[in-house]
Amino acid sequence: SNNANAVTWSALALTGLPASYKMNGIVADASNNLYIYLNDFFSGTTDVYKVNSGATTANKITNLQFGNDIRQIREYGGEIYVLGYNISDNKYQIAKTSNGASS
Repeated sequence: SNNANAVTWSALALTGLPASYKMNGIVADASNNLYIYLNDFFSGTTDVYKVNSGATTANKITNLQFGNDIRQIREYGGEIYVLGYNISDNKYQIAKTSNGASS
């Protein structure tokens, strides 16, 4: 049987995101925290935001070593991985949460 119509969706009313943006991707870690990867149209940057499990406030992650050239975000084995251009090394690199995405 087809239960596709049995799924109920509701929009999350998130706060803390830029005024104008394009969302490129979203992943969740093992603790159900959400990570949003987006282009901020006003600042011209590509950023990652974290929404803690059960919360609706998005907080910009500022300790990535990448400039404004983030290309992907993925979850694997409960860890969050980000692909971006490291401006200090002048090459693309992958960053991984070092604490299991706990903070």
